[in-house]
Amino acid sequence: MNILQKQTVINQAKLLTMAALTGLVMASHRLAGQDITIPVPGGEQVIEAPSAEQNYTYFTARKRPIDEKWLKYNPAERDHPDAAFIPAEQPAPGAIEVLGKRSETTRYFIDADNPSRVFSQSAYGALHYRKDGRWLLIDRRLDRLDSRIIEASRQPEPVGFDLEKKHSYIRTAGGVLAFNTWTLYGRGKSGKILLASADWTHLTAGDDGVWIKDIFPGVDAEMSVDRGQIKTNLVVRKWEYPQFDEYVFEDAYVHEKGIVPEFENEKKAKAGIGSVTLSTGGKKIASVGEAFAYSRQEAGTRILLPYELEDNRQGILLTYHALMSLLASGPFVIDPLVKGAQSGLVFTDPLKSYNASADNRSGCSEDFREGCSYSWKVEVPGKITVTNIIFSGRIRTISPCTRDKMFYKYRLGGGTCGENVKWLTEGNPATPGDTGGGDYPTDYYNACFQPGCEPTWQDVRLSILRSCMGDSDCGDNCVRGIGPFVITVEGRTLDLEFYKALPGYQVCHGDEIQLIAKGGFGMPEYTYRWSPGNMAGDTVHVTPGATTDYTLSVTDACNTTVTEKVRVEVSAPVVRDSLEVRSCGAVQYNGRNYTQSEVVRESLKGRSGCDSVERTVRITVYPLDPKEEKLALIGCEHVDFEGIRYRSNTKLEDTFTNAAGCDSVYRTVDITIQEFELDLLSSVHKDSLFIGEIIELKTAGNRSVYKVVSWEPPEMFPDQGGLSQKVKVPADILFTVRAESEEGCADSASIRLVGREIPASTVYPSSFTPNSDGNNDYWTPVRKIDQLEVWVYNRWGECVYYSNESDHKWDGTYKGVKLPAGTYAYRFLAYGRFRFFGQVNIFY
Repeated sequence: MNILQKQTVINQAKLLTMAALTGLVMASHRLAGQDITIPVPGGEQVIEAPSAEQNYTYFTARKRPIDEKWLKYNPAERDHPDAAFIPAEQPAPGAIEVLGKRSETTRYFIDADNPSRVFSQSAYGALHYRKDGRWLLIDRRLDRLDSRIIEASRQPEPVGFDLEKKHSYIRTAGGVLAFNTWTLYGRGKSGKILLASADWTHLTAGDDGVWIKDIFPGVDAEMSVDRGQIKTNLVVRKWEYPQFDEYVFEDAYVHEKGIVPEFENEKKAKAGIGSVTLSTGGKKIASVGEAFAYSRQEAGTRILLPYELEDNRQGILLTYHALMSLLASGPFVIDPLVKGAQSGLVFTDPLKSYNASADNRSGCSEDFREGCSYSWKVEVPGKITVTNIIFSGRIRTISPCTRDKMFYKYRLGGGTCGENVKWLTEGNPATPGDTGGGDYPTDYYNACFQPGCEPTWQDVRLSILRSCMGDSDCGDNCVRGIGPFVITVEGRTLDLEFYKALPGYQVCHGDEIQLIAKGGFGMPEYTYRWSPGNMAGDTVHVTPGATTDYTLSVTDACNTTVTEKVRVEVSAPVVRDSLEVRSCGAVQYNGRNYTQSEVVRESLKGRSGCDSVERTVRITVYPLDPKEEKLALIGCEHVDFEGIRYRSNTKLEDTFTNAAGCDSVYRTVDITIQEFELDLLSSVHKDSLFIGEIIELKTAGNRSVYKVVSWEPPEMFPDQGGLSQKVKVPADILFTVRAESEEGCADSASIRLVGREIPASTVYPSSFTPNSDGNNDYWTPVRKIDQLEVWVYNRWGECVYYSNESDHKWDGTYKGVKLPAGTYAYRFLAYGRFRFFGQVNIFY
């Protein structure tokens, strides 16, 4: 056994002892006396599928339109690389960032729909980095650049994935470093054997990274991105490989100038435990954190894993016995981390946290720990009232600690303000993983900040506490910082809470009203000024003589002023007038029916309910005794009435008035046009008429009763009054009939009958000679018949020829073969009703 193998066995043998200790660790507890508790969510990591907390399935929208609202606050920034970009810590949906107010750790937003509402964000850790004289956003989220590349581009050292080449990369200051090209080996007495190569087939991607199902059979890969780094979890779900003494999970680092991996603490070593630096040309461009493995079900069970280095490759070693011990508790994780040399923008990695317990069983304090905390300054805008404090940040708990027993305390402003608020992760999964990651607004801390008329920088301090977990006292073995921590101060500049007029904005002429206003936010106290009149106070009394626009100005202690227009509509003075109303029989006025003359006096109110008119109304009623007159006029094609010709049914109604204008005669005229239409029909269709056959001609009208006056030609119809006639079909004659309705309305109808000759039996010749001499070679009709079917039979009754064409020609063949000379019977059907039979002789 070589030195490396001994070291691997010793470290991995710790597994059994740590597993035994896990059962002794208390789940979590809460000490009494805390005033406020805020739950901090943390999505559960699932082995078989991507985490509910990490997004490995979709890319969120990050751009808003560069519209008038955005340009109002950024008039010179249309070409800024971050123009209209939505950061992950966007404080509100309608908030627009003012790009000119950025610094490395701060930014400022205004609510475009409510400009009095502002947001100031300050971070522990960088929000932006400097490039070409501008502060550019640091955004750790991935985005799809094309069908091949997904990348988190908005940072000094972009990280991403090449889906075609199947590797991840970091664009370091020293060039592109590619990695995550894993292979799995088994090693025993016979040497190192390749077991599997990375398979990226089953990959999903989202904001936070990629998830590869079965990168090796039974092993998944979770590759999450952050600022200048990629953390790869190899999740071992099952193990179906042959048994070897140990297994090697090997990755290769690719750089255009070559990569030299070295242990940070022992550069010449080729194997060992610890962090590894990646250099090219003698310059460090990235590093790899120490590797360890832990069970997802027993997170306190963690073992460090050794690396072996060879050329540009780095292998993680795991003995067979350690692998089986880990897997006995369920799926387990192998956890290396690769980060660029400039990823210090992650602010602190790892983070210090405090555990007051010496034995992880008792004495777990929840007191704020000054000596184990982090502090930074938060910009509080001037001229505001603080309305909310929003916290945003993520902390990654690593094995042997679990995120269900972490909690945080913030101290804001001076003194101990806010220390009574505990941010508790109890209820989170008892596993390592991320806590937080969202925006958490609370007004518990509003009083901790004391704004002034100018922006101020006020203190924030964060203490991260562990409840009986990990090393005692202040240590960095449990928490990695993947922030930054962002605190958003939400505030409101001076605004009007309300203004109103009592009793209302519409008053009567001469009424007194109260104008009332109340200022809010900004910096109290407030002064009020009303014009016209230069009146002071939040309440003033006025008696406007006409509609007036009052201007209200409210000023706060910082001399910020807001103005508002208040319109008071005043009704016009009372008007006096008179009105005369006349009508016949009765007068309807103001909802009342008057049947005799009368004088009425009334007061009318305007829309505001004020008296506007005093009126004298003289009502005159004239007598009314009208008569009714009805006329009925009937005509065949038209009716002439009072100089107008009517050709359709019409009803006329007229009213004739007397000298007083009252109705005297109501006349109704009903005009009726009696339309009569006649038709002449044949009992046989025109296509089936044959000369000499008897058919029937029938009349039909749109009236049930009418009489026939005449038939033409008269010599063919002795009975001139018959409704129908029987005639022999002529060769070609036009028949006409005339009739009258009961009302005497006349009409006529005609029909032309064209008969065909009944065909004779001599349609076909009795013989033909189909010998191809050009003379009498075909058997064809000698008379034209439009509708014809013919059958020819041999002496055994077999049909040897058939045609339904009127101009057919038979060449004496049957199925392409000439028939023998002889006599053949035939029959034909003319017009579908005349049948004939005959014989035809074939000669050669």
